[in-house]
Amino acid sequence: MFTIKNRFEVKDDIVIIFVDRQDDQIIGVIIDAIDLLKAMSFPNSWGATNVGGRRWQIKGTYRENSIKKNITLSRFLLDIKNSSPVRFINGNQLDHRRCNLSVGYEEIQITKGNEYEIHNDVAFLKLNKRDGTDLFTQIDKEDLEKVLEKGTWFAEWYSDFNNYMVQNVAIIIRMEKSTERK
Repeated sequence: MFTIKNRFEVKDDIVIIFVDRQDDQIIGVIIDAIDLLKAMSFPNSWGATNVGGRRWQIKGTYRENSIKKNITLSRFLLDIKNSSPVRFINGNQLDHRRCNLSVGYEEIQITKGNEYEIHNDVAFLKLNKRDGTDLFTQIDKEDLEKVLEKGTWFAEWYSDFNNYMVQNVAIIIRMEKSTERK
């Protein structure tokens, strides 16, 4: 058995895999906790490639019969051997939960961003829950644009807090290099 070479954090029924990039960014990718052993079976680390400046492709490289091969995390987790496309239902290529992956050419509704309503100075943001139902959260109207710029938000139940937590897995953290001053 292999051990995943990326750092990861288990949160209830999801796992966040941290992908370190050469430009000092750390990309957070979520998968279902039931897929952790599968992700751990990959012999190398997972990497992130920026495609077209607007989306990420999470993939790994390995050798088979001395031939270098690449595979995306979504295809690896779903054991896809043919050329069928994998689509991200909510439009977030960092959300590799099975409920967000669709295989094949059938028509699916791709949703990007969140719907919202504004009443006076409060914006009500519509969030998707894992069971497909919706939950609304409220934010100040003046913060709406900042929140929407961060991508698609969703609600995930956390038993530690006995409540829903609002998350966006498209987190990119720039690591600042520290220098000592004398």
